[in-house]
Amino acid sequence: MKLSIGLPVLLGILSSAIWGQQTPGSANFITATCKRSLVQLDLPSQYVYNMFVTFSALDQYGRSFEISDELARQCGYATTWDPWGNIKFRASLLSCYAQISDVNSTLTMRIDISPNPDKSRPVTYIKQASCPYVWNAREILCEVNYMEVSVRRKIPMIAESAFPDEPEDWSSAFPEAVAGLVSIWQVVFHLSSTRKAMLVSDAQKTGYGINTTESRILLRAPYKTAEAQLRKFGNVNFSVVRSTIFYKQRWVILLVDSAVACPVDDINYTTQMITWSVPKSISPLLIGSSSLKSSQVAFGVDLLTLTNREIINRNYVVIDNPQVTMVTVPIGASGGYYKSHVLNGTYGITYSINVFLEHTWEDNVWGVTKYTIIKDITTPFDPRPPAILNETVPATKKFNVSIGTFLADVQLVNVTVGLVTLTVQQLTGLNYISSVKHPNGSISFRLIIPFTDPIVTIQFVGDTTRAYVLNVTFGFNIIPNNETFISSIVIVTLVRDAVLPEPSGYCDQNSLNVIVKRGNVDANWVPYVQEIPLNQSKAQPDGISVTANSTHYTISVYRFSSKVMFEKRLNISCKYTTNKMLVVQYGYENPPTPGTQAKMGTITLVLRLSKDNTYSTFYNDTEYPVVKHLMEPLYFEVELLYSVDPQLELFLEYCWATASPDKTSFPKWNVVDNSCEFKETHQTIFHPVTADSRVKFPSHLKRFEVKMFTFMDGNRTFTGQIYFHCSAIICNAKQLFSDPLCTKSCIPSRQRMGRSVELVTERHKYVSSGAVVLKSGALPSIKQWHILTP
Repeated sequence: MKLSIGLPVLLGILSSAIWGQQTPGSANFITATCKRSLVQLDLPSQYVYNMFVTFSALDQYGRSFEISDELARQCGYATTWDPWGNIKFRASLLSCYAQISDVNSTLTMRIDISPNPDKSRPVTYIKQASCPYVWNAREILCEVNYMEVSVRRKIPMIAESAFPDEPEDWSSAFPEAVAGLVSIWQVVFHLSSTRKAMLVSDAQKTGYGINTTESRILLRAPYKTAEAQLRKFGNVNFSVVRSTIFYKQRWVILLVDSAVACPVDDINYTTQMITWSVPKSISPLLIGSSSLKSSQVAFGVDLLTLTNREIINRNYVVIDNPQVTMVTVPIGASGGYYKSHVLNGTYGITYSINVFLEHTWEDNVWGVTKYTIIKDITTPFDPRPPAILNETVPATKKFNVSIGTFLADVQLVNVTVGLVTLTVQQLTGLNYISSVKHPNGSISFRLIIPFTDPIVTIQFVGDTTRAYVLNVTFGFNIIPNNETFISSIVIVTLVRDAVLPEPSGYCDQNSLNVIVKRGNVDANWVPYVQEIPLNQSKAQPDGISVTANSTHYTISVYRFSSKVMFEKRLNISCKYTTNKMLVVQYGYENPPTPGTQAKMGTITLVLRLSKDNTYSTFYNDTEYPVVKHLMEPLYFEVELLYSVDPQLELFLEYCWATASPDKTSFPKWNVVDNSCEFKETHQTIFHPVTADSRVKFPSHLKRFEVKMFTFMDGNRTFTGQIYFHCSAIICNAKQLFSDPLCTKSCIPSRQRMGRSVELVTERHKYVSSGAVVLKSGALPSIKQWHILTP
């Protein structure tokens, strides 16, 4: 009986070497190797990478049957491919279209390789392989996608009188065999509580492969067929198909036990080791036998048996005892390979190895049984987020960032800095990118970008310090399966290299002129005439002109412009009569000093957060917590409320930030220190306050700006809720006697002398803000802040 079965498999890749016979016109790049009861075809990746490959079997008449995944399980074919694009195609020597004799099997395959997904316009190759093989009485094969058992056909026939004393599977199949049709092969499946008999043709329709040759009877089944049972032997689950194949003639009935069992959860993993355990006492395979005469075990990789020395050299361990055979393989050991993957946007790796275990034993019923298990083992996904190392040295004026390590199948595709995306080719042309290969075959990538490149963001942070900001995202691709992932970092390097604009001025006959020598932070400075900003690229208000070159710019204001203030000079002349003396008495008096009357009162302060640097709109209580991103400044205003005394002036003594509403909690970051702008690792900036429709007494308010990239918690940038607090004092700027609270180093000298809270009931007053949530930005992957100072 021969089956006409075919199956299509779209494949991508594999490797190997082999012996085979080639038909005229077939390609030499396809090699064939006889491996145990299988024949293997190997297609190197350089011929099939990114191609669409179809395998078809040719029967003895030259008819072609395309191989599909479903029918591969029925006819005895398996196809695998490795990460580098090599294809391995294995076929059982008892596969559907093989030409089989007692000592030899011949397989003829057609391989179509097409560049198109619809498999059109393929290049066709024919490959034929002939393999000699000496069959044992029973052979059981556990392939990666099917189970197969074949037994010798020439076995003694069983007398009917023997059945009542032999309660085995074949005896329980006898009633169905007696009632079965004459001269037709049939099969009985033994289930847990019943039996199911069917014609071989019906069994084939449900996915079984059942065949006979001149010398053997074969059953092939998928692992999850409807008649398969899950049974446990030695703590390992097996997929078991218990069946009896029979043929009825007029006077005799031939029954053949065709049970097959293959392990399905026999692999265990740790972070360092793969453990494979296969028990030996598998009862469906030992029915009727009372003793084992001999037993031996072979173990190997890629269907090649390893010697004891090779097993030791690879750090494998094989333990064989009467109960179980256990194999341990270190993850990463020779014979397997690592592969990169992406899971939920995270980079990680797996380790894969193709191993086999072959147990051969002899018993008093079957004679010699060879039991071969093939396992394609792949470890669970192991996340390996790449490490980003910032090796920037500020003195070099270059960012130096490395990222890795990766397996060799990871490609760097592009790098995005800010809003600019550069390909690897562009980066290589600029000498910005390089790869580093490590002795173990892994790779890293190094990015070097000068501070002066326009894609680098530069921010002036006060005095002579500039912040160079590299907001970089690396884009990667994994070959050949084209999985993509990204990894990001924000690096801030502080360098004291800012050159401020240097102004000088003079007057000519018609204009007042200011000449400004450019620094390197011009973009952070805007010239004003009174409250009018002067944009050098746009038209100026009447009476004002701006001229510029690469080194200087000049602001000229016409002398009769409304923006110019003049001094009035009073000339006095006296006339005297000659020869006469005129006595004139004159003198002067100081105007009376305005008096004040001290009274007791209460200081009421408020700390507001402005929505921008105009201090015109503020967040109200219902808008807290306020979400702000790193690098985004905060604008605060502290106001003395309910006072109409123009002689009072508010000063901030200390301001700081904490991670909780408790102003005494830690961690703590200083913002204003002893009435001074904090400048140790960053600069708090005081802003002037002028009178307007809202502000009647500018001296009652203080405004300051806080940079949002300076709150560090150990070696990382703090993100989360943060609260600001200030302690304030009130000074009388007109009184000239000393008060220690009003003699801070950063209070103008004219106001250091005076009294403070003699006017109030407390010596200090505290005020706090609502919660501000710091976020690291809208980047999709890893974000870190590194702040370096020279």
